[in-house]
Amino acid sequence: MVDRVGTTGTTWLGLTTACAQCHTHKFDPISHTDYFSLMALLNNADEPEWMISSADRDQRIAESKARAESLWQQVPQHWPAPGRPPGDQLAAGSSEPGQRASSDGRRMVSLAERFDAWLREEAAHAIDWRVVVPEAIESNLPHLVPQSDGSILGSGDITKSDVYTLTLPAAEQPVRAIRLEVLADASLPDWGPGLCYYEGRKGDFFLSEFEVSLPLKQSRVEIARATESFGGKAFAGKQAAGAAAAIDGVMSSGWSTNGRQGHAEAAVFELAEAIEPGQPIVVTLRFERHFACSLGKFRLSTTTASGAEARGMSLAEEVALLTTPAGRSADQRQLLFRRFLKTAPEVSDQIKEIERLEAVERQGLSTLVMRERPADNPRPTHRHHRGEFLSPEELVAPAVPAFLPQLPNDSAPDRLALARWLVSPDNPLTARVVVNRHWHALFGRGLVETVADFGYQGTPPSHPELLDWLAVSFMTPVEQGGLGWSLKALHRLIVTSDTYRQASELTAATAERDPDNVLLARGPRVRLEAEVIRDSLLKAAGLLSTKMYGPGVRPLQPAGVTEVAYGKPTWQASAGEDRHRRGIYTFRKRTAPFAFTTTFDGPSGEACIARRDISNSPLQALTLLNDPMFLEIARALGREVVAAAESDAGRIQELGRRLLSREFAAAETEALAEYLQVQRQRLATGELQADELMAREATAQSVNENLGEEAAWMLVARAVMNLDEAIVKR
Repeated sequence: MVDRVGTTGTTWLGLTTACAQCHTHKFDPISHTDYFSLMALLNNADEPEWMISSADRDQRIAESKARAESLWQQVPQHWPAPGRPPGDQLAAGSSEPGQRASSDGRRMVSLAERFDAWLREEAAHAIDWRVVVPEAIESNLPHLVPQSDGSILGSGDITKSDVYTLTLPAAEQPVRAIRLEVLADASLPDWGPGLCYYEGRKGDFFLSEFEVSLPLKQSRVEIARATESFGGKAFAGKQAAGAAAAIDGVMSSGWSTNGRQGHAEAAVFELAEAIEPGQPIVVTLRFERHFACSLGKFRLSTTTASGAEARGMSLAEEVALLTTPAGRSADQRQLLFRRFLKTAPEVSDQIKEIERLEAVERQGLSTLVMRERPADNPRPTHRHHRGEFLSPEELVAPAVPAFLPQLPNDSAPDRLALARWLVSPDNPLTARVVVNRHWHALFGRGLVETVADFGYQGTPPSHPELLDWLAVSFMTPVEQGGLGWSLKALHRLIVTSDTYRQASELTAATAERDPDNVLLARGPRVRLEAEVIRDSLLKAAGLLSTKMYGPGVRPLQPAGVTEVAYGKPTWQASAGEDRHRRGIYTFRKRTAPFAFTTTFDGPSGEACIARRDISNSPLQALTLLNDPMFLEIARALGREVVAAAESDAGRIQELGRRLLSREFAAAETEALAEYLQVQRQRLATGELQADELMAREATAQSVNENLGEEAAWMLVARAVMNLDEAIVKR
């Protein structure tokens, strides 16, 4: 959150707001309280993972659901013996038409018989559970909200030691066991049932202790036994595992359903003695681990029956059907039949495939988003003494810095109000900052040189009237003759101006009078940014992919530069079109930036910066000469120019047009022609190997009569790529 406040100030306000994190700003009128008031506007938001919707994903989900349903219909066909549809009622032990015997003479059990036997077995153990909605719900931090089906849905912040306290209404009959269902929900990480999203397995939970107490008697209720429908690979203690680990009094052991994310499971806690009617019951759930591991969605039920235990039936709706055999509808019987099939080893392979298809809905490309918290669960923001997060002081209200125009009185002080305020006509600072930053990108120097600091310590604008005119034009709606906040329109306005289209040649007179081009006496001459260098060279070689969207890609990098940060497996370069996508799609790791980008002054990504440094080092020239990414570009250029023209002169001019957007002068053409002849001679004598230069073996299948010529032109292209003009806008 500290980073967001600083980034907001840098990006939209051009102010060093981060300086006020620990104390009132020494130079700009931003107080210590102003800083945390601005934080409060951003702080009241959760960050759920949002599955990015698309037509392809919707189609994939629909196809998977249809395929899963088709497989469900086909499962009976895979039974080892012929059987009737589940709707056919067969008496126990009755013969079935088409019945066959096994190889040892024994009669094979049909699917219908197995299903009926399973129903009888499950019904014999079925218990009538009553869903209980708590009268009161408390937690130390997570936000718990009752749902219409009697479940409780959690959200908001969680910690490494959370406690849920649920007060159940007094029962009308004795309570001998309590059932805890853990449920899936689309709002939870990986569909739950847990809220875990960081450090631990996403969507998991860890129930350290399950406690029952009677507030009227001020006593704890002993739990005699705990069973579960599924026990994940959790951190169980030495003495207990599964749900039993949640009643052993040891916080380091507990129950989890890790490995069954997105599925419902249940644990049953049998009491040593029944709780008499008329007694309110308090259930306490404790979640404690070295990572935050609270439950996201759950439901409580009670029963008067003895000997309760958790079996394969996880959902209360399924258990209820077993206790009411009479009058089951076809849909209800089908629900039970599919539950039976999930437990049958004879069709386990088919069930695994169905579950894989059903899980497609929970898969896809995702991203973190910000979602405003509900009104009944706001996140408070405090002023922190000297910026220390462990030293909260008084509460602060969300607001913008006091010296700037304030938020409208008729709007709630939230992120939406902040966004509207940033682009409000009453706040021209944002427009000034934005147009100045883009002027800097195009000219190499902003109208305000300190792009990130419009405060007292910043440099005054060199052309204040021009800056104001651009800002007003940028803010003005298109209908009123302005640019309507369009960056494309702003770029067109600047690059088509006489100022930008001037020659960048530096004469003696302008060098003396305006060496830094502050007065804009000439056109810009700026070293391109790292990503633009790569993209422009890929474009010149005919390799650049313009495909949009999708996950990050991995271009070529020198061997060995990523092993420390990436370990095993190492950096695997993308293949095909993805290898040559634009620089914006390059996969980045904060602790290991893309090596080429770093060489050309790209930022590490650890902090927001508004202006990159520009250096000129031998390592940059060596990178353009020897980096495998640029060798691949040079090879492609060699092939392209050989195919583009017949004569050496024509090919040299083709290189000039592709890389420098101009044709070479006579002296330049002569020098490149001499260099070309030297390379041809080296290839002819065997000093250089064409197949190695062109990264292909000269086998019978890949011999190319132009291979040597392409190799010679690859070397010429590599030399031209290293000219100053190839990486400098002029």
